[in-house]
Amino acid sequence: MREKPELRLVDDLAALSPGLTAALVEHRADNEEILPHLFFGDVARYAVRLHQEVGISATAAPELAAILVLLEDRFAHGSAAEENLIAVSFLENLPDPGEPGDSLRYALGPTLTRHLRLIWPTDTRLSSS
Repeated sequence: MREKPELRLVDDLAALSPGLTAALVEHRADNEEILPHLFFGDVARYAVRLHQEVGISATAAPELAAILVLLEDRFAHGSAAEENLIAVSFLENLPDPGEPGDSLRYALGPTLTRHLRLIWPTDTRLSSS
């Protein structure tokens, strides 16, 4: 049986991020299985924290960039299940405009930004590219 694309995405994220590896270990221990949508809430919170640490931690920027590049690629070129997972459980878990950590919204790639504009059409700070 082939692995579900959303489980492969979870594994791929954990493989490129030490912080997400640790989060996935804790997630498995707490839930006895991988619940991708629940885990992606952790991914969103971790990405926000990394974005806030850029400039403070030498490892934050490259780790965050790797996460965002993978999410951008899978949203644009992955399966419908991956696109749904990223839209519903990553983008919709980002801080609202004006909340602490909202600046990550403006660091996303073009495909994720276009979708975020659909969620938040009144957020004029999102680029229109």
